[in-house]
Amino acid sequence: MSEDNKETPQGLIQRLRGFTEGPWVIDGGIIFGNEFGFTVPLFDLSEYEENESSIWDCNLIAAAPDLHRIATEQAAEIARLRNLVSEMADSLDYYSPLTGRTIETPTSRTFRAALEDNR
Repeated sequence: MSEDNKETPQGLIQRLRGFTEGPWVIDGGIIFGNEFGFTVPLFDLSEYEENESSIWDCNLIAAAPDLHRIATEQAAEIARLRNLVSEMADSLDYYSPLTGRTIETPTSRTFRAALEDNR
């Protein structure tokens, strides 16, 4: 497989570090979260101006752990598929005994170009 196109799921997941620990829940206007293994109140929504934007912000914060899990699962799947496409491109190349080199086929070039376009 071409090393240029190979990316491990761990490499993609490494870019997704830094999410807020969960689970987070909203109960009675207070956001509760996980801190050092304990469920503790983190934000009292009554302190914020009640508008649609702040409610959406709180819902997004509460969803952070689930969003992180989904993003890491998708990152792993993307890495797996990219590696498959790279392997397919490599399998389409052929060795020429006349030149002593591996020659790219038009199809393998197309696959590699697609990998480059979607980095």
